[in-house]
Amino acid sequence: MLAELGRREPKIFLEFLQSSGLGNLPSHLREQILAGKAQFEVERAYVSGRRADLAILTRGQERILVEVKEDDHRSEKNVMQTQDYIAWLKSESDRFFVHFSRYIPEQTLQVLESEKHPRSFDLRFRDLHKTTRDLVDQPLSAMIADYLEEIGVTSYRRIPLEDDGRALTLMAVQIAGIHSRGMGRLQNAYTTLRAPRLLAELVENALELGSWFHEANLENCSQKPTSRYWVTRYCDRDKMIRQLQRSSNDDDELPSSAISSANIFIYFLASLKKMKGDGWSRVEAGYVVEIDPEETENAFIRLYVSLNWQGDFTYLESDPLVEFPSEEFATKTLRKLMSSAQKEASKKGSPIILTEFAIPEIRR
Repeated sequence: MLAELGRREPKIFLEFLQSSGLGNLPSHLREQILAGKAQFEVERAYVSGRRADLAILTRGQERILVEVKEDDHRSEKNVMQTQDYIAWLKSESDRFFVHFSRYIPEQTLQVLESEKHPRSFDLRFRDLHKTTRDLVDQPLSAMIADYLEEIGVTSYRRIPLEDDGRALTLMAVQIAGIHSRGMGRLQNAYTTLRAPRLLAELVENALELGSWFHEANLENCSQKPTSRYWVTRYCDRDKMIRQLQRSSNDDDELPSSAISSANIFIYFLASLKKMKGDGWSRVEAGYVVEIDPEETENAFIRLYVSLNWQGDFTYLESDPLVEFPSEEFATKTLRKLMSSAQKEASKKGSPIILTEFAIPEIRR
């Protein structure tokens, strides 16, 4: 796919490369790629016994070698392989090496950091997704973004609430079925189109957070987390009964004016392996959007964590957030919540089995 992207959509491919810090590529190399004159070869032999997953050549010479890691990213042989790539790029001044993976292996990262070579870089699958995700008018890029999402690769989006706060509220009240005064002011051309897209972005963000959790807990969380959303509605029971009693139609619409508040949970769900006997546990974490019919123009977000061991829930949430959380803030906050939730669960006798209850730091 990378080779085809380089051949068919070279400008987008170059943007993808530059997301790793390769913005300092020599101008002649950038020009060759943009002009479609660079060659892209897969499984290119570059030293005796070694083949690069992707080689980018100009005038018949290898200039950029890319090593792609997925299922084999924890292999013990990776260190020696990375060292061979570093030796290759050191042999000439006009060579570059890119390590491309879902998560960069710790041992490979140590090699790259110890070398600190200015022409070696690491790229993530999420970088490719971030570059291609909105290019619906570019067939190959759109296909690549769809494929990455099918295998659980997403990229976190920073959502500016100063622009999208009203769309967030519109999304919330529509999903929750709330109707009250002032709602008409929420609807305009922008929010009407933005609200459903915003929901999709929030779901993708939750899945991206789940991918970090999964990587930190592979021993106990073998299956990749899934992303979901759920709505809880709270009502004024007496008011609801009165309004239903006045209805003359058995199929009348549920009276939304009796709904007192609603929460929309957008989260990742991770199932953990069985413990002794028949025990099981799950981790649920993400965002909760809260809406009050009296304050329909002011929906707000919290981060939350829920642990479930055989139906025994431990739930913790953050204070309301005045702005949408960055990826770094979200992971740090969830880490703290998970640590506290684990302590609470242990007091109840729930044998949470995670060896590491944390989301790893984001390196870039």
